[in-house]
Amino acid sequence: DLGRCKANDPSFTCLDWSDVRLDAGDAKLLATALLDNTRLLTLTVRYGVYMTNRAAEQLESALMRTRVVRATVLGRSYSHNGRRVVRDFNPNSNAVRLRSHCVANAAWRANANDHALDEIDWSNMSLEDDDICMLAPSLRGNTELQRICLSNNRGISDRAVANLASAVETCACLRVEIDGCHHVSRAAATALRRVCVSNTCNRVKAGDSRLAEIDWSNTEADDDDVAMLATALDGSSNVNSIILAHNRSISDAGVNALQSMLQHCNVVVVALDVTSVGEDLKTEIRRMCVNNAARRIAANDRGLVELDWRVMRRESPPNTQALNRCA
Repeated sequence: DLGRCKANDPSFTCLDWSDVRLDAGDAKLLATALLDNTRLLTLTVRYGVYMTNRAAEQLESALMRTRVVRATVLGRSYSHNGRRVVRDFNPNSNAVRLRSHCVANAAWRANANDHALDEIDWSNMSLEDDDICMLAPSLRGNTELQRICLSNNRGISDRAVANLASAVETCACLRVEIDGCHHVSRAAATALRRVCVSNTCNRVKAGDSRLAEIDWSNTEADDDDVAMLATALDGSSNVNSIILAHNRSISDAGVNALQSMLQHCNVVVVALDVTSVGEDLKTEIRRMCVNNAARRIAANDRGLVELDWRVMRRESPPNTQALNRCA
């Protein structure tokens, strides 16, 4: 790991040492390896009981010179002969400074349309509106970022979400998660979700080959969203899976529109677990997915390299008789 950090390995974007209790020597080695690294995106480290303040400060200083967009530094207070040896990182001022650095890095990478930045996970980072407003302008025109997770950041309000929604309209982002942001109103959350739905539908219509799976699970998607997607799917050959699970607002009304399009596209998985869709309609949707899978397998479709029905595990097992015939 240290060697790849030093070499600025472009494929080494995540360093997770959460199960390693770093001592002072480890931290100094890591700090040296991180100097001027521009490839790493996420880093998680945990301080052990033999970490010193000096070594911790050296590591934090090195992090400030990277392009990391999420740095999680864990530790616990530990005293030896009355001297505090290990600091609890989160509440101190350096945590705020490091978070601001990560936000600035994400904005820089998004503005540069960095292909390595396809996801930003900022859940549980104590973010505030100003952080999101700093990121938002850099998203305009971005074609690489697909998902932004802002879950459980109580400092985010409608002001940040409105700025973000305006920016997401001009980029290719498909999903923004804001669950647990209790100061965001339902109206603001719905407006943001509609933007992501519109982005998804536009990319489906354009035949985006990267869009093999549409994951709307736990997004509070409703029948209007599903109806929009159904219209976009007409004739689509790239979308394989549609995950709509855990959205209670999705009912037969929305899925009926989807059903009418399934025979005109290549979708082989539709997950409807924990929705308000009736069992009869779920059964019919599953049957159509099996038929699509059988047709594509019989044609040796290069676009179908995986068939994963585990997302329907809580529902009745699909009737695989047609699939068995062509297999």
